[in-house]
Amino acid sequence: YTLSLHDALPILPHRPTASACSADSSVVATGLEDGSVVVWDTALRSEVHVLQKHAAPVSHVALQPGAGKRMLLSLAEDRTLHCYDLSSDAETGQGKLVFRRRLPAEIAPSWLRFTASVPLVLLADAACVRTFDCSGELIATLQPDAGSALQLAARGGCAYSDSARASLLCVQTLCVQTA
Repeated sequence: YTLSLHDALPILPHRPTASACSADSSVVATGLEDGSVVVWDTALRSEVHVLQKHAAPVSHVALQPGAGKRMLLSLAEDRTLHCYDLSSDAETGQGKLVFRRRLPAEIAPSWLRFTASVPLVLLADAACVRTFDCSGELIATLQPDAGSALQLAARGGCAYSDSARASLLCVQTLCVQTA
């Protein structure tokens, strides 16, 4: 008999709207329709954190890749972005809120990620990719030239190309292609 994730986790009290799994599958984070985020330890088969609620349903969840300090992002339909520290540090971790940011009304996020090797948050919509530091401050906006399309890929090999038809820009695990 092989244990499945369905067997490992109990039934949720509200409808799930977003989820993320750590690279080693030891942690699953689930955003719910009521605005809460539940973090599960799959080895223990139990929830380890129920995080501070958003005022709207959660639309995106992302876990920071790699070892060390574990951070979680959640984004709600009302465009509030929360960042939590899930580390075991008693002072700063254990599900404590690191920052909360209300995004401008013109942003309609479709993509949310942590970068792999540096502590940056990437948030994309149809127009651009915004880069935040881990205190929630906007530090850069990547925007394609007028008339170009923005295409995103979460993983994969990237190369720089510059021709009359296309250019490719890579930021850690994010590939932004303009064509």
